[in-house]
Amino acid sequence: MPPFRLRRKFFFLLAVLAAAAMFVRLSGYRNTLIDVSEPVDLGFEEHDKRAREALHYAKYRFSLTDSVKLESVPWDSFAEQPMEQKCLAFFSTVDREWPDKFAVYKRPFYLEAVLRLRNSELGPLFDYNAEYALLTSAEKERICSEFDRILEATAAAEIVMVDDMTVYCLFGRCFFDHPELRTLPRLHETYLRYSAKLLPFLTRALPLKIDYDVVSIFNDAYFGHSKVLDTENILTTYCGGSSGAGIVIPCATPDAHDVVRLLHLLRAQNNPPKTALLGAVFSDTALLAELLAQIDMTVADLAQMPDAVFGVRAVRATEKNTETAALFFSSFEHIVLLEADVVPLVSPAELLTLQEYTKSGAYFFQDRSLLDKNYGIETNYLAKLMPHASSTLDMAMGIPPVSDKTMANLYMWGWRHMQDAGVMMFNKKHHFKTLVPLVALSLWKEPLQSCFLDKELYWLAMAVTGDDEYTPNDFGAASIGVQVSKPEMKLFRGSLSNEVYNAEPYLGWVKTRLCSSHMYCTYDKPQIFCGQDDAGRFFTFSDAETRHYHLLGSIWLAAKRVKKLPDRFNIEAGIQEGLFEDPTLHIDPQPFDEEEVQFDPTKVRERPEKLSMDLENLLKKLLSG
Repeated sequence: MPPFRLRRKFFFLLAVLAAAAMFVRLSGYRNTLIDVSEPVDLGFEEHDKRAREALHYAKYRFSLTDSVKLESVPWDSFAEQPMEQKCLAFFSTVDREWPDKFAVYKRPFYLEAVLRLRNSELGPLFDYNAEYALLTSAEKERICSEFDRILEATAAAEIVMVDDMTVYCLFGRCFFDHPELRTLPRLHETYLRYSAKLLPFLTRALPLKIDYDVVSIFNDAYFGHSKVLDTENILTTYCGGSSGAGIVIPCATPDAHDVVRLLHLLRAQNNPPKTALLGAVFSDTALLAELLAQIDMTVADLAQMPDAVFGVRAVRATEKNTETAALFFSSFEHIVLLEADVVPLVSPAELLTLQEYTKSGAYFFQDRSLLDKNYGIETNYLAKLMPHASSTLDMAMGIPPVSDKTMANLYMWGWRHMQDAGVMMFNKKHHFKTLVPLVALSLWKEPLQSCFLDKELYWLAMAVTGDDEYTPNDFGAASIGVQVSKPEMKLFRGSLSNEVYNAEPYLGWVKTRLCSSHMYCTYDKPQIFCGQDDAGRFFTFSDAETRHYHLLGSIWLAAKRVKKLPDRFNIEAGIQEGLFEDPTLHIDPQPFDEEEVQFDPTKVRERPEKLSMDLENLLKKLLSG
């Protein structure tokens, strides 16, 4: 047979196979999320609409819902069965359908959504220099096919993650909402196994505890010894063993200076709660020795706090999960979590008495609003992690559906910057079931990409478990300064809004377009909208309150040792009574040299002057060294 006939038959066979493959592929597309049998030039808006409908959280259904059943019990009667029976049926199904491969892994999440057609093997398809991009039908079909493939992969990856979060949620529902199930013979082994399966990095050893009562902290026994628990499950210890109230400071070695200043301030405020330093704090003992020498402070000084200060070493903590780890590993029941650089003007002990905390057991503060927004696919993904009334399994297991309190908050409406994690109160024992998914969320990349580190993860973890017993502060972060009283000194003359003088305005002294939004430039009445929520609140402080806050700020700045803080608003009497170790303590919020300078509220130094002095002093130190 001539060679050209063989080649012709070969190419004919390839064409037949390609056509068959294309037919199978196009047939498969009819079962995917978007029906590509429709014209490929429907338009971007129509395709976006279909993508949102396909990925909508209300369409999610736990993958194994139809497999979760009890013998001789129809699904309609499943919800009325005892909790023991339902939990046993659920975890038995998960064990059977998703056998444990004894490996910890996470499948990739969103595939890259940008079509790389310019760099594909076919060469560039778009002429970006032309006014319009002329595409052939084949090129349009390829674009739509790639879009469908990415959408299908996104939906599949979301389902895997949401299924995993459903297991986390029902684990908390079964064994922490109903702790009696942990000891039942048929569920005890399941509780132990899933505790290790959902949190595989946990061991039976408690974190290392630093003992400040030793003679020297710079010996081999500085970090003490870990204690191995006698109990079978460490989660039981962390939940049931939590007691008392305490201040938790997540930190690392670079935070050492801020930690010492914060400890001085807490000591001055006579805080009764115990204080725990959680993180890799003081892991660099050489830095700690240098630090203590600079501030004339010893380990004994730390021990003289109203209650003991102790630390827990977390060697591999990172900036993204230090706070969640601190919250999880703390032994306190009532926790005041403070970041290392926080300057509390109100005693943390007082925060635990607030009605907002005592009613809900979780009190969060709002952050400043920013222009950053979430994409709809991000908030939809997070909403999909939460239980909804449309979820048959969640409702049958008695998990409360997420409420409008969460679904209608600013974050779910698209604002990325809602909660601030610098100060937070949390009842660990009451909300312990939320800590298990919290750890998972803090380790997954996707939720962190939709938040600023851990800032939104706390209320999100509560919402995932159907727990909406949290209270956000009514007010967002504020701008602080001296009220501008002269109209001609306002940024916008003639404005009815209250303005605050700021020595460090946003972007220097430049009046930018960002000032059209009151959240940047300290207005309480934008005079643009008429709604009740479109105006801010203006708070004023008395002279006594102002001096008290200046004193607290100076203690933090200078790390001065204070025997006891006098009654609020009675600073002068405290100085006369000798309550301060240094009667010439700074009460200037920004001392610019080493001399003692008393604060004069009528004299406000401008930022350029202080900056030049700081640079001059810095250069002198560098040249002299």
